Amino acid sequence: MTAKTPTLHHTTIHAPELRSWHATPFPIIGVGGSRGKTTVTFMLADILRTAGLTVGCWNSAGVFLDDTQQEGELQPWSRLLHASRHGEVDVLVQELPSSTVVAAGLPPDTLAMAVLTTLCGNADACLLTPESMLDRRALENITHALHAEGTLIIGADDHDVAEIAASSGRSVFPVALHRDHPLIRQTLAAQSDAIWMDDRRAMHGMSMDDPTLLIDLRTVAATHHGTLLFQVQNVMLAAAAALRLGVAPDAIRRGLTGWATRPDRQPGACTMLRISEATVIIDQPRQMQSLRGLLRSLRHVPHR
Repeated sequence: MTAKTPTLHHTTIHAPELRSWHATPFPIIGVGGSRGKTTVTFMLADILRTAGLTVGCWNSAGVFLDDTQQEGELQPWSRLLHASRHGEVDVLVQELPSSTVVAAGLPPDTLAMAVLTTLCGNADACLLTPESMLDRRALENITHALHAEGTLIIGADDHDVAEIAASSGRSVFPVALHRDHPLIRQTLAAQSDAIWMDDRRAMHGMSMDDPTLLIDLRTVAATHHGTLLFQVQNVMLAAAAALRLGVAPDAIRRGLTGWATRPDRQPGACTMLRISEATVIIDQPRQMQSLRGLLRSLRHVPHR
């Protein structure tokens, strides 16, 4: 790894999640799901870097040490794994493609935390496709690879993701678009962490009373003023993972304010361009449910 020599940034983060990672081989946060994985990994990595952590990231765009892309994939990732064991890299964020997870498998206790984005978005017909069956197996494998003391961050609006998480026996931190979501209400009643959207704001709470503002979603460029709901879900998933890790809300806000997908790293991943008075969104959904999700979100965009 010649692009950048890993260095340790001292932080003030103290969280049970960090301490539990000492029982895992590596401090890896795995991100799985049918879509949103690359975006969540980049968002989370940017939040953690803003908090002063040294971050290794491997996703569909390549391998990165902080914001510097490394040459190749397997070799630099191996070096980042080695650096993390010696305290030179604080956190590793890894996208987990379904085909790789199912074909190669994941050893038990590999992951310190896992983020499950979505499966089929509650489209029953989608669940019967070979791709979605593979995605479901991958999500189940990811839960089995999570350390017993780790946390599942889940997009609770997808009922199948919530079902997989419920059967995992792991601690679950749900995010959803509404506080009235049954799992959000159940989690808050148990005085556990949850994040939900309220008037285009991401709210965090551990009870039904006195929720706190985590971030105004309109400040995150990728959400297009809080109207693109699938990007709102990605923001809340990344924020939940950072919060559980012990990152302060202020660092989360600083890491996400103005955040937008970069076309050089994520071409066709809901890239927004301003042309004259119009906003043009360029996306290349690979699955029908992804296209449906984009179209549903566009209904909330004014003057379209």
